[in-house]
Amino acid sequence: MYIKMVLGDGVSGSFSEYRVKEAEKIMGGQVIDYETKIIYRQGIEQGIEQVITDILLRGKSPEEVSDLCGYPLEQVQTVANKLNIK
Repeated sequence: MYIKMVLGDGVSGSFSEYRVKEAEKIMGGQVIDYETKIIYRQGIEQGIEQVITDILLRGKSPEEVSDLCGYPLEQVQTVANKLNIK
């Protein structure tokens, strides 16, 4: 949820944007780098989950997916549980 506010120069923006700009002044862009890493990591995790999902839906067992792809069996079983596959 964003809170609309007026920035010091009279420009309207969201509170989140203001916080990022202020943090950048203090931390020299480290906040943006950190957020980028979080978004990148989430994308990788979503991609892995999609690969596991695709293979499970093609009829492979969680054990086979783990063996073929090298993903931990627990991770594959978590995805399989979401799909109600045993």
